[in-house]
Amino acid sequence: MGNHTTLPLDLKEVDLIVAGGGTADCIIASRLADADPRLSILVVESGRDNYNVPSVIHPVLWQGNFAPDEPRVFFHRAAKEEQLADREFLVEVGNTLGGGSSVSLMMYMGGHRCDYDSWNTRGWTADDLWPYLRKFETYHGLGREEHHGYDGPIQVSGGPFRSVEAENGSITAMREVGYHEVEDLQDLQSIGVARILKYVSPQGQRQDVAHTYLHPRLQDGRHPNLHVLVESQIVRVIFDGSRRTSGVEFRPNPAMQSNPVGDPGKKTVRARKLVVLSCGTLGTPPILERSGAGSPEILKQAGVPLIANLPGVGRDYQDHNLSLYVYKADLPPEATTDGIHTGQVDISTLLVSKEKVLGWNGIDASSKIRPTSTELSELGPAFREIWDRDFEGASGKPLISMVSGAGLLGDRSRVRPGQYFSVGVYTAYPYSRGHEAAYVLETAEDGMPLAPSALQNLEYAPEDDAAIEDWIRHNITTCWHGIGTCKMAPKEQLGVVDEHLGVHDVHGLKVADLSIAPENDCANTMNTALAIGEKAADIFIQELGLGQSERSAE
Repeated sequence: MGNHTTLPLDLKEVDLIVAGGGTADCIIASRLADADPRLSILVVESGRDNYNVPSVIHPVLWQGNFAPDEPRVFFHRAAKEEQLADREFLVEVGNTLGGGSSVSLMMYMGGHRCDYDSWNTRGWTADDLWPYLRKFETYHGLGREEHHGYDGPIQVSGGPFRSVEAENGSITAMREVGYHEVEDLQDLQSIGVARILKYVSPQGQRQDVAHTYLHPRLQDGRHPNLHVLVESQIVRVIFDGSRRTSGVEFRPNPAMQSNPVGDPGKKTVRARKLVVLSCGTLGTPPILERSGAGSPEILKQAGVPLIANLPGVGRDYQDHNLSLYVYKADLPPEATTDGIHTGQVDISTLLVSKEKVLGWNGIDASSKIRPTSTELSELGPAFREIWDRDFEGASGKPLISMVSGAGLLGDRSRVRPGQYFSVGVYTAYPYSRGHEAAYVLETAEDGMPLAPSALQNLEYAPEDDAAIEDWIRHNITTCWHGIGTCKMAPKEQLGVVDEHLGVHDVHGLKVADLSIAPENDCANTMNTALAIGEKAADIFIQELGLGQSERSAE
């Protein structure tokens, strides 16, 4: 039992390896350890431990994790894209125990019934996932009792602090332009604006999966066979001659550890029962490819022997496209996060005095909305064609999600010191095949009714369209909600895993992270990852027959 930076000598072989220490991984390892404490489990995480790290456990400090010199986030640099003004996107992913749940904005927002049903996979419909969407949470909020869980490891609440001025202003503005307030957006169907809850305890601590699932079991003395290896990267999965998984090859993370002289660096650990690969949407595909599972053309170019012909590996990446709008705010300093993030407020003083603001992420209102009939009549024919095909008959399907932040979300070097208010808008189901600018252009123009009434009913000239399109190309970004690169689907549909999360054409290898999601959802995807982790754990417990001897003895 324990948390290690080097593999103990007595852990050369275990029952189960969880390759990755992110959101789904921590749940899987913890649930399986509960099901049978005799099961030897090794979790391998590329980043560092997150235990009691201030920028992890205190929500208001979340932006500190994204500083260039901080190790808790890894920055993937995308190729230069002409459609985006030749920019090279940086796509951030969690690089610490707990994964994205340790560094995210902690937004509590799940998908809709139509989202999960669109996965078109047996056992993964909205009704199938509904128990798991409730299993992980202890809910402290409004709404119908049957829509939430009340005894899960993760506390969902409004936290100990809210900016009442910013929250009420956001809700009022949305009401005035025709969007109604709902008490709970998390019932699989509601559309509107709401006073949002977060993955934050009522006392103000971030509810990442390492602190809520894994660390308690590492420290309680009842899970002696649960082990965690941090600062170690999975290189590849090892197969035997019958295409059965026999273990993994790993190495110390070179950004965090250096090999002693004469040490070859790469090491192996064997798995007697199962390997679960869960390194995220951008991390899982390259590991599969290095292991010999992927497109034959790609593997041939890389000189990797082909084990499983799976051309879907690494394809169909999806995300939410995010636009941020920042406004100078007439708010007192204590009603935004700006003073904290610019150094005007002494963080050490806040920590010593345990101020309630430490438990705030700066966001208290959010929405899932569809255009009104008036707005629909003003949008162009290209938009209307998509709307009629994919949205008109699905009344519970939102077009966009919007959050309101009391503080500046974005690059502070471009603005003067002061108090700011940010609006983040993301397209829930991007149609991004090189034509995203036109789609977002229409929705950006549609967003103008949120401006004061004097600015409503503007008529746009072609020059305006060109200016808006140019702004979008220079400013639209990703929302860190990547999915779909190892999708759950039949192999002939470029699927990588089946409904039991088994990788096609091999044995003893599972994938359980956001890469398996076949279609996008209107959610902050931590919610989806939590449900995947809980359902995956149940699948593996049943397949391994864990706990059966204990139940039969009762």
